[in-house]
Amino acid sequence: MKKYYSLFLTLATGLTFAQVPMLNTPASGATINGISTPLDWFDVVGENGYIYQIDIIDTFDSPRVVTLTIGAFSGSGYPTIYLSNLSFDTTYYWRVATQNGTSQSAWSETRNFITIARPTLQSPENNRIIDNVTANLTWNDVDGETGYIYQYDTAATFDSTNLITQTIGEHSSGTSLPDVIIENLAPETTYYWRVAILNNTRQSAWSETWAFTTGNTAHNNNNKANVFTVYPNPVKDILHFSNVPNDSNITINSIDGKLILSGKTNDNSLLNLDNLPTGLYLITIEKDNQKAVQKFVKQ
Repeated sequence: MKKYYSLFLTLATGLTFAQVPMLNTPASGATINGISTPLDWFDVVGENGYIYQIDIIDTFDSPRVVTLTIGAFSGSGYPTIYLSNLSFDTTYYWRVATQNGTSQSAWSETRNFITIARPTLQSPENNRIIDNVTANLTWNDVDGETGYIYQYDTAATFDSTNLITQTIGEHSSGTSLPDVIIENLAPETTYYWRVAILNNTRQSAWSETWAFTTGNTAHNNNNKANVFTVYPNPVKDILHFSNVPNDSNITINSIDGKLILSGKTNDNSLLNLDNLPTGLYLITIEKDNQKAVQKFVKQ
């Protein structure tokens, strides 16, 4: 348990004044990666609670000011509160005071933090030419989101008849990035895409607009390989696959389209991926101008 000073300053009159707490994190002026965040401070010896304030102005007198109390802190680490459902791209101010019965200390210093404005795209990197007509779009995850909305179009203005707008739910995996796989794209075509964060009914600003261009290989939905499976997924070392014709071409690409390995399937129907770095990958099976793609996670 982090503690400092003594809680009380006692004067000759017998009056006791609670010690002002010292704030810890986040640092003042920090931009947080999301719309939820913990706030913590150093504990004070002998306190029996704290009062804190959150507001969008540093005078703490706006209609949105929040003033709440918490009880005495007895755990290890720091007294902590958790904020959620914050507004996008907003500066918040916060401060804390110590309580001892009816006595309250002066307020701590005032700090501020800024919530995220929009997501950051990851892959495929901007203006990349991908090998086929299936794109795996990824972006950085955001704390406190309830989902994402994304758009892709053949027009950078997102107003053509080819515009697609979709949403996905909350991203709960801590080991992978939010992503969508888009199939059956037009060959040799440039697509533009962007993503925004959802927080219930609210939406962030759109991300930057990135572009990618598809290859010249059309995807055949009638391909029997479309129903192939890989297991286990996630995989640590040996990746098995089933329902794959023998002597099929097999390639593994990173999520940004870089070729990792290639070869042909055999009677064993397995791959040793023990030396493959952890991450998200695409495995492609191709034979007789028929192609199918599956996603897997390497642990």
